[in-house]
Amino acid sequence: MKQFSLTICVLLLVGMLVTVSVYSTDIDATVTPQNISLSVLDTSIAYGSVALGAQKSTLDTGDNPDVVNTGNVAENFLVKGWDTTGTGQLWILDSSTSTQDHYINEWSVTGAFPGTALTVSNVTATSGVPVNSTSTLDLRIGTPGSSTDYNLKNIKVTVTAEAN
Repeated sequence: MKQFSLTICVLLLVGMLVTVSVYSTDIDATVTPQNISLSVLDTSIAYGSVALGAQKSTLDTGDNPDVVNTGNVAENFLVKGWDTTGTGQLWILDSSTSTQDHYINEWSVTGAFPGTALTVSNVTATSGVPVNSTSTLDLRIGTPGSSTDYNLKNIKVTVTAEAN
């Protein structure tokens, strides 16, 4: 019987030692939500009257859209074009102006043309733009070689930001 009591006492003492030696601590962590955001300065371009089969750029007009990273991480700026809107026959965005009522819209971030033809899908215009930094987006329109009307055309370019 003494042996049994001694065993129980030893087991209880070992259990107390294990319990006493347990220690915990907290880990403090912080997080900043990623903010992907941009601002475009000079959102209106007035190309004016452009002859059929001719080209005119924002370098000619002085309406150079500046795109600013207003987020909190480095960003890539994507661009895409659209078919025109307005009255009369709409122009179709294309990589050439050889088809009637098809126009080209190019972009450049180097200040030089020829640039890269816009498509109806996003393409990366510039990447790794630091927070609060600006990228100038130069645009150039190429009017169709022939058109079925001479009404005002509205041209839209969309600029989107994504995390770098």
